[in-house]
Amino acid sequence: MYMKAEKKTKATYGTYEVKLKGDMIYIYNEGMMMKAIQAQTSSTFEKFDEICKMVEVKVFPQRKDC
Repeated sequence: MYMKAEKKTKATYGTYEVKLKGDMIYIYNEGMMMKAIQAQTSSTFEKFDEICKMVEVKVFPQRKDC
């Protein structure tokens, strides 16, 4: 039987948290929503990964080369 790989829908970077709900990506800081971004349905997970990387670099600038 084929098992579908689970896609990540939540990531935490310091006090920031990025959540994917449907086609919306939410960025929270200390529990308060800072920004909501709508992604195209066909590329939702790619956009989520892109935003996670941007938040990670903002919170941890030393990781920008990763």
